[in-house]
Amino acid sequence: MKKINLSILKNNKIFKILVLMIVFITIITKSITSKSTQEIIILADKTEMLIGDNVVLTISSINVPIAAADIEIFYDESQFEFISGPEPLSKRENSIKYSWFDEEGGISEIKNREIFSIVLKAKKEGIFQIGITGKGYDRNGNELNIEFKGINLYIEKESNENYIQTKGTTSIDEAKDNAFLQNLRLNEEGLEPQFEKDIFEYYITLNENIQNLKVTAIPENINSTVYINGNTDLKLGNNDIRIEVISNDKSKKNEYIIHVSKTKDIEKANTNLETLAVENITLEPEFEASVTNYKATVENNISQVNILAIPENINAKVSIEKDSELKVGNNIANITVLAEDGISQKKYVVNIHRMNEEEQKEFEKKREEEQKKLGELLSTNENNVVVNNGTQVSENKNTRKNIDLIIIVVILTSIVVLIAYLYHKKHKKSKEKE
Repeated sequence: MKKINLSILKNNKIFKILVLMIVFITIITKSITSKSTQEIIILADKTEMLIGDNVVLTISSINVPIAAADIEIFYDESQFEFISGPEPLSKRENSIKYSWFDEEGGISEIKNREIFSIVLKAKKEGIFQIGITGKGYDRNGNELNIEFKGINLYIEKESNENYIQTKGTTSIDEAKDNAFLQNLRLNEEGLEPQFEKDIFEYYITLNENIQNLKVTAIPENINSTVYINGNTDLKLGNNDIRIEVISNDKSKKNEYIIHVSKTKDIEKANTNLETLAVENITLEPEFEASVTNYKATVENNISQVNILAIPENINAKVSIEKDSELKVGNNIANITVLAEDGISQKKYVVNIHRMNEEEQKEFEKKREEEQKKLGELLSTNENNVVVNNGTQVSENKNTRKNIDLIIIVVILTSIVVLIAYLYHKKHKKSKEKE
């Protein structure tokens, strides 16, 4: 037999192609083999539903040449009601059991098939798992190595597009009496002011083409109950979206309101203030048109204040509601802007705190301490000016002396070097004459 020269074959293009094909086939084979896990799983016609909805659960085989099976499905009867399934089916508390076999005896060895289906009815709000276990057999009666996989189903309390789900969100406060939101947002821009959990009124202006708003309202304690109403079928003019948060223990309740102004003319619906100021008082935070809640503090001897409020749209109207005389403690001033369209409104709130006698004494004490510190600081600064100037003059003199000394040393060194050079030159000439 003629021997093959392998060195020539290795340089052959055909050989290289064959090697690449073998590598490629090996990779594909391993990939297919790794994905050939035998499973029986539960598939649902929907994983999210409302209380009262039916869900169809289909038990299916994946990569299993199954001929017969004994399967048990687990669920909580407080969460789901069994409606229907194949016969004969054995129903137990919180589970159903069914024995299935292939009418052809598994001759066709179908690996992916729908084995049977059941129907359950949702009864309770929440996220719930449907479990499954059992045994499967091939056409020879041998037990198969099968992995059983259940499914999670999510049930909403009521049919309400207002409620955006909070799946995957964690509580930032586990207190059972917490009725605050941790987040509030819309699918449209323009919500004012920026969300804070203890601000309960918000505003947004929309054009006439928007019919519905999607609201995301996530409570601080994720187990609190949230209801949202009024965000669909928005009409021209004013609309109120109300978000009710009920604590987990049902002891507390908060209501957030989004005032929606739907208009054909955005400019005529402008409810912003251009200026908001309280006489001789600094607002906290500093005024911005999009911020609607402010705080201010006045001394005990101030019993009246004047408020200046100017709208961005000169045709808008502003009304100010406040007590004629400030009481000791908190006083609420409401500034309402009625837009040019005569419909859209926005309310700015200023909480004016008038100090009591104890707060006034503490305030005066701090003011005296600050004035004293300021006086000491000014005095110290004056002394520092004199000292620093004197030090600077002294430093300048010392620097000048050092420079003069360096110049003298340089001159003397130059003279010495020159004398040495001349002496050396003369001595060299004398030797040459000899």
